Amino acid sequence: MNKYLLTILAVTFLMFSPLLWAGFVGLDDGPYVHNSPVVRGDLLAAFTHIPVVSYVPLTNLSLAMDNFFYDRAGGFHLTNILLHLGIVVLPEVVREQRKQ
Repeated sequence: MNKYLLTILAVTFLMFSPLLWAGFVGLDDGPYVHNSPVVRGDLLAAFTHIPVVSYVPLTNLSLAMDNFFYDRAGGFHLTNILLHLGIVVLPEVVREQRKQ
């Protein structure tokens, strides 16, 4: 990895790191996390339950896994931070693949 990419990763992590200590926000956490049958353990509902207005089975499964591994909102946010860091790295990976 080059210095540029490491700098972007560090800045991205620093920007999002306060989320590790933040709680849930009351916007859509109720239907997606607190009241979701998927998060409570019914994995089949990931493919049948529509929490608000969108059919989002991968999101439902991701939130169920977060609930299984973490006992607080910071864990859910950690998953989000790792996804953001992955998106930061993705263009560099594509660029390296195109050079070959």
